[in-house]
Amino acid sequence: PVNYFMAGQINPEGILSVTTAPKLEGFFWWSFMHKMKSEMKAAVKKDPDFVRMEGINILDLKGLSSSAINSDTMSVVKLSSKIADFFPETLHCMLILNAPAFFSFSWGLIKKLIDPRTAARIQVFSNEEKGRQALRGLIGTDEIPRDYGGGDNFISPALSP
Repeated sequence: PVNYFMAGQINPEGILSVTTAPKLEGFFWWSFMHKMKSEMKAAVKKDPDFVRMEGINILDLKGLSSSAINSDTMSVVKLSSKIADFFPETLHCMLILNAPAFFSFSWGLIKKLIDPRTAARIQVFSNEEKGRQALRGLIGTDEIPRDYGGGDNFISPALSP
């Protein structure tokens, strides 16, 4: 599966004002334990020879401000990273797109919190077109949302107020 997360359009303080870190932890566990299980069943139904489930995660930082990188955000990163450590072979790769200039410093800190095998599967792109090229190298254009130059449905309207 391919998961898109438009982090640059999300307000971490806003999220933590409507939920708690333990509830986020529960969501991360649910995602790995149950959502992935149903995706695996669907894949086996589509292809009986299916044997391995790896995801591609697209993290779009367009619009991310440096003020969003704070202790609360880092706590959520640590939490999701710890849970992901229980499922080390489920990440095919992660593309971090539209990384702002300040992110390279933050990435150096974040990278130390992540298992080295996982960190090796993460690519960071500041240049939008280079990121889209990497995305097209992994996924068919017809499966890429129009937000990223593909032919599939837009995902950004789901984030509109």
